[in-house]
Amino acid sequence: MSRIEWTSETWNPVTGCTRASEGCDNCYAVTMTRRLAAMG
Repeated sequence: MSRIEWTSETWNPVTGCTRASEGCDNCYAVTMTRRLAAMG
């Protein structure tokens, strides 16, 4: 559930994900997750 008016759901990329297709090759969340993990 989300209180953002233009969506009903949200997802936090910090928790990780599972590759689903070749589209994941350009995913911003992969880079963000690695950067945040390196910060501790």
